[in-house]
Amino acid sequence: MPLVKKRLFRIRSTPPTTTPENLHQHQVFPLHIPELLELTLSSFSDHQLRLAAQVCRQWRAIAVQLLDRKIDWTLARADGNGQGDINWTRQPDTPERWRQLTRGKQWRVCTRDDTIQSLIEPRYEFRPESWNALTGTLREITRNPSAQQKGMELQLACLFDLQTNLLPLLSIVGSSLVSLVVDQAARRPVALESVMGLCPRLLHLSIASCWPFLINDDDSTLLDSEQEPLLSSSPSPHVHSGTFVLRSLVMSGILLRKSALLRVLRRCPDLRELRLSRFETVPAIPSSLRVIMGRATAASTMEFFESIAESCPQLQSLQFSKAFEMEPRNRAYTLEYHKRIAGLFPAATQWTFQVNDLYGMQPFNQKHFLGREHANLTTLVIEGPLLEAKYADDRLNSFLTCSSSSAHKLIHLRVTSVAISIWWWDLELREGHSQPPSKQTEPLQNGFFCAAIWRCRSLKTLHVRLKGKDDQKLGRTSMRIMCGYVSKVLPELEDLVLEKTLMDFEMDSGLCLLTRLGRLKRLTVAGLAYGKIVSGCLDWLAKDWARTSRGKKQLLNEWRLSRPGQIEETVAHAPFRSSEDPKPGDSVRDYMVDGIDMRYIGQVRDIVEVVKERLADGGMCWPQMEFLQLKIGNDRRQKQDGLVLEAKMREMRPEIEFELVRRCASFS
Repeated sequence: MPLVKKRLFRIRSTPPTTTPENLHQHQVFPLHIPELLELTLSSFSDHQLRLAAQVCRQWRAIAVQLLDRKIDWTLARADGNGQGDINWTRQPDTPERWRQLTRGKQWRVCTRDDTIQSLIEPRYEFRPESWNALTGTLREITRNPSAQQKGMELQLACLFDLQTNLLPLLSIVGSSLVSLVVDQAARRPVALESVMGLCPRLLHLSIASCWPFLINDDDSTLLDSEQEPLLSSSPSPHVHSGTFVLRSLVMSGILLRKSALLRVLRRCPDLRELRLSRFETVPAIPSSLRVIMGRATAASTMEFFESIAESCPQLQSLQFSKAFEMEPRNRAYTLEYHKRIAGLFPAATQWTFQVNDLYGMQPFNQKHFLGREHANLTTLVIEGPLLEAKYADDRLNSFLTCSSSSAHKLIHLRVTSVAISIWWWDLELREGHSQPPSKQTEPLQNGFFCAAIWRCRSLKTLHVRLKGKDDQKLGRTSMRIMCGYVSKVLPELEDLVLEKTLMDFEMDSGLCLLTRLGRLKRLTVAGLAYGKIVSGCLDWLAKDWARTSRGKKQLLNEWRLSRPGQIEETVAHAPFRSSEDPKPGDSVRDYMVDGIDMRYIGQVRDIVEVVKERLADGGMCWPQMEFLQLKIGNDRRQKQDGLVLEAKMREMRPEIEFELVRRCASFS
């Protein structure tokens, strides 16, 4: 701040060296401190703005304004639904609103019913005054040079007709867009090249249809840039013959022609991500040749992917998930998918799969489902509806524990669609885990009876979900197993999502074991049932625990080596023979597994060790944490407990963005 004041004084005190107009210009437009701060802080991230808000009141006032970058615009439907609580139904007429909209970078357009449950696609339009207010506001904002310079991200979260709504909207705001996401596209054809031509700066494009369907070749609902007559009612932009700057293309639930996609890919030399989910391809052939084409489906599929590999050899993130994998004509495709198609993209390091892709990945006698074609794999994502089949759980765990797989190269792992049994993390085979391990599990170096540990030490992102049936058998012990295992085996984590039926925030439950993860930046805890959250039991969330209301000696006295009668313990069926402390003079430390101290997994003793280390070494709780999200059930008690946790976080960790999400009694 003194440096800013000194520079400001120097500018104002400097005598004019050119003409009186310059001096008059400095007097009319003086350089004020708030303007300098806003210019400086505008380039900060959300987390940096929250840290800047703690400097002083002036910094806080500007930082809070800059944090409000997300604009939600609710449209009104013409059929009368959604009129009860509509925001921004007319153009803002106050300077404050205009300033907020001009500052907004991330726009989300929706209706009152964002998700339509009907299987039949509704046919409706938006109210004219509501639609005109949106288009008029965007037209005024895009005229601002600063808005065009910083770029805009637009998400259309309601049903949008690609011809009637999307193209006219892009003709207004397309020149400023760097990201476009259409969550619910209507079943209408659109020229993909026309969309790209309206958005010359577009880096990310995502188009999804919320109605997965199978249509034949005669249906006109194709995403095809060859259907020029269908664009006569819409503004037809001039499609240049140059290249696009697109880097990410995601399409889901669509029917497309191969030639249409290939033409766009050839004009995207910087494309790094291509994800086609729940898609079907339609060849541009006469109807008389369709029977012949049906006999050569496999050959046509290979030619299609070979053309993609030739057009974009630089692709790094890929997904090719068919819409109907279990149909007979696609079963051979899924097997061929991982053997031959994956080999066409040697530069690919990120692969995304649908849950249905797991059905035909590899023969059942294989140890894991990803072979040497994925030797460079660094990101593995499995999405789709929840799958609790044991074969998927076993294959995934075998891949992560096998020494010959590429699991040791993994950096990002998001597999919340596959429920993982906590048995794979329980080294002592407690109650409820009477089933012996698979014969394919590799023996550990120490020879004791337990499952192998994951070999992905460099993992930075982990999104995982546990099977709910284990919670009733293990109780709080399952929390201690989960958090203790993750904190020891994956020390480099920066983004962690844990989904589990039963959750608890008290120290006895074991969530505090995650404080070992000193590099953690984002944490999401999702549960359907929580233990009662008491404000006094949340002191362990403080950044510096020793400076809380309770003193260091008191904390040490509370956490001794045993707390009989207070903590729930589960007896192990096959005790980890290195659970006890090593004897002096032992040359072999058999409690070490793959170089990691795996003692006390699931025991209260593990929490005691964390508390002792944290108080002795001055360790801090998540010093780099930026975002904490809590997903709870929809009952009244959990809502009240969530508010208690939110108030405690605001008090102890104001620099962390806290989000409380309520949902129904199911994972979604």
